[in-house]
Amino acid sequence: MKAFTGQQRQKLHGTAVFIANVVRFCLAITLVFSGSVKLNDPIGTVYKLQEYLTAWKLPMPHDITVLGAVALGVLEFTLGIYLFFGISLRKTSRVTLAFFILMTLLTAYIVIFNPVDDCGCFGDAMKLTNIQTFLKNILLLGMTIIVIWKQQWQVKLLTSNTSWILSLFTLFYAFMLSYHSIKYLPVVDYRPFHIGASIPEGMEVPEDEQPVFESSIIYEKDGQRITVDAEDEEPDSTWNYVETQTKLVKEGGKPKIANFYIYDLEHDMDVTEDILYDEGYTFLLISHDLKTADDGTSGRINDIYDYCMANGYGFYCVTASNSTSISHWVDHTGAEYSICLGEEQTLMSMVRANPGLVLLHGGKVVMKWSNLILPTEEELNKPLEEMGWDEESERDVSKQTTKLVLMFFVPLICLVIIDRIAARWAFYRMVRRKTKSMGKDRKGKI
Repeated sequence: MKAFTGQQRQKLHGTAVFIANVVRFCLAITLVFSGSVKLNDPIGTVYKLQEYLTAWKLPMPHDITVLGAVALGVLEFTLGIYLFFGISLRKTSRVTLAFFILMTLLTAYIVIFNPVDDCGCFGDAMKLTNIQTFLKNILLLGMTIIVIWKQQWQVKLLTSNTSWILSLFTLFYAFMLSYHSIKYLPVVDYRPFHIGASIPEGMEVPEDEQPVFESSIIYEKDGQRITVDAEDEEPDSTWNYVETQTKLVKEGGKPKIANFYIYDLEHDMDVTEDILYDEGYTFLLISHDLKTADDGTSGRINDIYDYCMANGYGFYCVTASNSTSISHWVDHTGAEYSICLGEEQTLMSMVRANPGLVLLHGGKVVMKWSNLILPTEEELNKPLEEMGWDEESERDVSKQTTKLVLMFFVPLICLVIIDRIAARWAFYRMVRRKTKSMGKDRKGKI
């Protein structure tokens, strides 16, 4: 067998180093994506954690679950950033290995016992089945082992002088993003009820995803049968029709929005179409559970209802609560608006707050508010037609995602530049001091 020359060995080594670093960057990007999705929608992560806890019969206070959701997002995002830039690579890679060992064991359990249908790893941005999640974690675990095994080949993108800035800023950004998303709703909304979405359109299957059927007609004559495609010409009149057979050739897709309905309890009728196809504006107060809803803003909610009544807009409270919780809410808050029933999971997806407020115009989502930022009387000082919210409702998910990325990298680059300028200025001052000191020493000797 012919031995490799020194040049060939060097080329193979360079290729191996390149592959090892590509593996690390892919691992880092996956962690950053997974973590940022959770930080962008921590309440969605809370709902998913509650599904797990319910399946395992482990009751947990809501606040503790929120902290757990934020901590999980911060951990994944920070590990991803550290791996990408090569900060404390030895410790970071070992923590990542422990994390993926735990996640792989957890997803193996999920595959076997199926306590939940969707793992929730990437939130609403990307849906994976349980088996896909398990295979994904095995792949990421293998990638982590490669990073640890060939750690000496990994390239660092930052020096130790600037690593501390990235470390502090990463933690600051992660916690601030989660806080912002809890108070002001997610920055990027991947759900079918995002601002600008048409609910009626979301309830329909797109034309290119409609099911495809193939029909054939059977005829008979003198004990003989023939099958003719529905598009072909019929045989002569001597043939007798027997039956038409229909076969599914291609399964159709599913609508983005399912199980959406609004049932008015007071009038005992379904008002879904009345609301979705109303050419005017309609406010929906969304609360999947009035028992746990924040009633501290009930006064402002009642003011919004009065504003709607004065201007001829619709206002409904949609909930999945039982009659006891509804009665308690009405008695405690003095609610005069109509209480309607909706599907719990759908309401939880509509707005990440309890309660939250959604403004519709012709079935299109115009604006959304959490219970912490409901519009005030000063904001609602004129008709909605003059607010300009319809123009603002055209939001592109890709542009919002770009905004989220820039929110991290632009301040980071500025901080690094400032740090480098400060470091150079400090070095310059040190050189000046030493130069002056040397000059004084020489004068003293003369």
